[in-house]
Amino acid sequence: MSCIAAASSAAVVEQCPGVFDGISSLVDVGGGDGTALRILVKAFPWIRGINFDLSHVVGVAPPCDGVERVAGDMFVAVPKADAAFLMSVLHDWNDDECIEILRKCKEAIKEKVMIVEAVIGEEEEEDGDKYSDVRLALDMVMLAHTSGKERTLKEWEYVVKEAGFSRFTVKHIKAIPAVIEAYP
Repeated sequence: MSCIAAASSAAVVEQCPGVFDGISSLVDVGGGDGTALRILVKAFPWIRGINFDLSHVVGVAPPCDGVERVAGDMFVAVPKADAAFLMSVLHDWNDDECIEILRKCKEAIKEKVMIVEAVIGEEEEEDGDKYSDVRLALDMVMLAHTSGKERTLKEWEYVVKEAGFSRFTVKHIKAIPAVIEAYP
């Protein structure tokens, strides 16, 4: 997961740096060992990061300047911040669980929730997208091993709206995931 987080975070930093404008605190929900957050805080040093995950996970995460490690359960509450960041988290959960996680994030944030996840293409999928087959393969893995799935744009719209967000945008990048910004 750290390797995937490093590659995806680098792509987000390179291709979508503007999504972090005006963000001074960022909670990485389900942040694991903090790989993604370390990359983000290094690229955007004005951001105070909160690596939020279960206690046995953040307890072994390496320390990093500008990053606080906080243990907790995303189904109970999420630490307060300007924005929440979820990378490769929501695809592990079914729609109802995904909506509950997003609701907890919405309660905790001031500005937005950033979701870095695959968006499975439909009719409008661009020709030449070298990652479309990878996204479909990941969907098969998620369906086989979790209660979750990779989602289409319509499925993302459903969970984001059901969680109470007023609007969302999707920024496609040259990587497996896209950057979905959900606004209260």
